[in-house]
Amino acid sequence: SLFLGDFNASQALLNPLAATEFGQPYVGLPDRLTGYYTYTAGAEYQNREGVVQPGVKDKCAIYAVLFNGSERLNATNVMTSDRVIARAELADGSDKATFTRFDVPFVYRQGVPISDKVMVAIVASSSADGNEYRGAIGSRLVVDSLRVIPRL
Repeated sequence: SLFLGDFNASQALLNPLAATEFGQPYVGLPDRLTGYYTYTAGAEYQNREGVVQPGVKDKCAIYAVLFNGSERLNATNVMTSDRVIARAELADGSDKATFTRFDVPFVYRQGVPISDKVMVAIVASSSADGNEYRGAIGSRLVVDSLRVIPRL
């Protein structure tokens, strides 16, 4: 996994999902998340208990989240917090043998006020369900030239 933010090592063994503290201050409002990626899913998708799930294929996740405030979110709440203003998410996390360009818009939630201080988090994971301890060992995601394009 690759993410924009901090890693709180004091939480790594106690509460691993809280150890990833997502976000950096952002000025303005973003319009799009762009970049390139290659992806190869590992051979055997496993559930949380490590049991192979026949017929299930791993996929990658690349997304950015804009949220209110100056306190970081973590893996327990980055997708569900009421502080989230907008998201930009790669729809297709399937295998890509060569570098593939993506350009995904930030989709703003209706009726969510925007505060003076906002943060943006970018997350790239070789297993989209990795935060739930599900995925394929050996999945490989390579990203390049990630950019947050501001609104004009």
